[in-house]
Amino acid sequence: MLTPLELQIFMYNKEKKNEQNSIFNAKPFHLSKFVPTLRLNIEMRKIVGFIFVENQKITLTALSLQISAT
Repeated sequence: MLTPLELQIFMYNKEKKNEQNSIFNAKPFHLSKFVPTLRLNIEMRKIVGFIFVENQKITLTALSLQISAT
């Protein structure tokens, strides 16, 4: 079973065999139109905090990101 992307490439190659093998008859084939655009969701899921005490200075660092592609 072929995936939709593999099927599109297979059909394109099949069509190309029926055409003359000439650079002037070549049609551009853009893979980007078959690949869906990825969206990134960045969420603050939990805060991880670090407290550093050094030479009477207190530094608080907190950062935690979760990135998921949809």
